[in-house]
Amino acid sequence: MLQRQVYRMPKAGSINDLKRVSEALGKPEAEEVCVKVLAIGLNFADIFTMQGL
Repeated sequence: MLQRQVYRMPKAGSINDLKRVSEALGKPEAEEVCVKVLAIGLNFADIFTMQGL
């Protein structure tokens, strides 16, 4: 089974509540692909949403 690393927040609040966790990921179906992400970014809208604004 494939594993992926994701960032999760249980509820809106401080960016310090953002945690990286592993999740199981099923195999791709027919005509689907897996993409390896090497970097992510956060913008102001993401930060405001995480803070519940």
